[in-house]
Amino acid sequence: MLMASQTVAATQFSNEFEAALPLCEQLTDPASIPKAPGLDINSYLTKIKNELRAQSRFFGSEEGLDFLRNRIKASLDSGTKQCAQWLLEFAESPQPNNSLVPTPGTTRHVS
Repeated sequence: MLMASQTVAATQFSNEFEAALPLCEQLTDPASIPKAPGLDINSYLTKIKNELRAQSRFFGSEEGLDFLRNRIKASLDSGTKQCAQWLLEFAESPQPNNSLVPTPGTTRHVS
């Protein structure tokens, strides 16, 4: 039986994960990137990667890491699975490593 604090934590993890999904979508789907005149795509992608890294800090506890691992295992949607993988890698990595996130239109294999 889940205790109330575990239920609250699971809800918070779920909410934070849902908030990260649009960032992941922008990294994997070039059509989702704004088409503003003069937009420096590399700077924009770096900004998105940094926002995703910041979002991943919420998952830095064992409970958060377990939540992400379970999302990877349970998800049938490749985009959701990929997003959980990136968040997990960022949460486990103490230093920025933008190579974890590919350029738009490419994906890493997630098992």
